[in-house]
Parts: sequence; C-alpha cells; structure tokens
Amino acid sequence: HTHTHTHTHTRMPAMITIARMLYNNPYIRMYLARFDSDSDSVVLVAARHASPHSDDDTGEHSGNELITVPESNEDRQSPMTKDATTVYVWVAAAMAALGGILFGYDVGVISGALLQLKCDFDMSDNQQEWVISSMLVGAIIASFTGGFIIDFIGRRLAIIINSVIFVAGAAMLAAAPVYSVLIVGRLIVGFGVSLSAIGECIYISEISPPSKRGMLVSLNELGITMGFLLAYLINFVFVDVESGWRYMFALSAVPSAIQGLGMLKLPPSPRYLVLQNRDAEFGPV
Repeated sequence: HTHTHTHTHTRMPAMITIARMLYNNPYIRMYLARFDSDSDSVVLVAARHASPHSDDDTGEHSGNELITVPESNEDRQSPMTKDATTVYVWVAAAMAALGGILFGYDVGVISGALLQLKCDFDMSDNQQEWVISSMLVGAIIASFTGGFIIDFIGRRLAIIINSVIFVAGAAMLAAAPVYSVLIVGRLIVGFGVSLSAIGECIYISEISPPSKRGMLVSLNELGITMGFLLAYLINFVFVDVESGWRYMFALSAVPSAIQGLGMLKLPPSPRYLVLQNRDAEFGPV
C-alpha cells in the first residue's frame, strides 16, 4: 500500500504540469470550456494554480487539479428558458445567413443587369467579360485574407463590417457613371461575397449546439439558393425598365443593412472569446 501511494504521489506533479500546459493553450481551451449539450450541467474545466502550502510528504494536494463544476440547481434552465435559448440561436443563425442571400443575389443579378449595361455603356465583349469576372477577382482576394480577418477582429464584427462593404458596393454599382466605377463596385461586392461565405458559416457553427449545428449551418446554403431565385425575379421585374440595372444593384443594400443592424444585437462567438482569453465575457455569452 505504501509503495503504491508513493508511486502515485511521484506521478501526480508531472500529470498536473501536463494538464496545466494543455489548459493554457488557447486552442485546447476552446474545446475544454464548453456547454454539455446532452445534460443540464455546464462543464467547466480549469487548472488550479499550485498552492505554495501543499504538503508533499503527506501526498495531499490543495491545488493543481482538474475540476468539473456542475451547475447549481438555481442556475438550471427551465424548459421555457431552454426554448427561448433555442429560438435565440435560430434567430442569430438566420441573421448571419442573410449573407447567403447576398451571395446568391450578387452572383445572379448580373445576368439580367448585363442586358442593359452593354447598351448603356456601349460595352465590347471584352468589357462585358470583365464586368462579370471582376467580382470573382474580388472574391479571390477575400479568400486569401478572409481567414486572417475573422480571426483578428472576430466573426461577428467581420460580418458587421462586411455588411457595410455590401452596402458600399451596391451604392457604387447603382450610381456608377462610368465603366471603371462599375468594375470597382463589382470588385468590392466580390470581396464581400467571399468574406461572407467564410465568416457566416464559422459564426453559425460556433454558436450552434452540436445537435443542431448541421441544420443551422445549412441555413446559409438555403440563403444562397434563395438569393439566386430573388435575383432572377428582380431581373424579370426591372429588365424592361429604363436604367433598371441600377435598381437591380441597389436592392442588394436592403438585406445588407438588415444583417448589419441585426448583428449589432447578437453576441460574439463564444469560441472566439475563448481563443482571445476573454473568459469574463464567455460565461454570459
């Protein structure tokens, strides 16, 4: 019995040191601090600091242990609170998924707008190709930088800023007086489309409970499909209207503004808070 106790006591400091090193790694903490979706308890995994008064001879450790703190009975959510939380998550996911509608709309709307643009700007075939492909150039730029942006400023703030980018691009396209402004506007919108595809899917996945994560992330894909359909309907309505292409481009600012204002009322991603060591904000979120 004495031999076993001594062997266990010798191994404990090394095990505790490894556990603390793992916990202090922000990427691992992202998974350690989480809500247990299968129970009513909140799982909190923490590494206590070493106690200078621990007695090595007795093998008693007053600190340096991994603990799991169950939620008290007072803090347990009632069914009504759980339902409200579920509704809140669905609303947050739907608000973020508005970017999917913008994605599909801005990609599809050019098919109808180009019919008028080539006449109003007397475009050559090469110029028409650039009007279409310039959006893809902007998307390529965002695909290389988008990951760094959302990691640096956060998913929620990236979506809000991206809404401003969408509004600016829509305004520039709708008011474009010359061909060059049209190209710049398409570049801006393309950047926004790619950034939205990155930021919104990550945001939705990080606020969603595991049991509903796939369904909620798919809202963004649904939004893309709806955006294409909406673009073709708007094309049909304005294709015979004089300078109808301006209305086609301008209307994309509406869901952009709604998304930006709506995201102001939503919380940041809890995983992003953990990665930034903003533990004080993690609990309330």
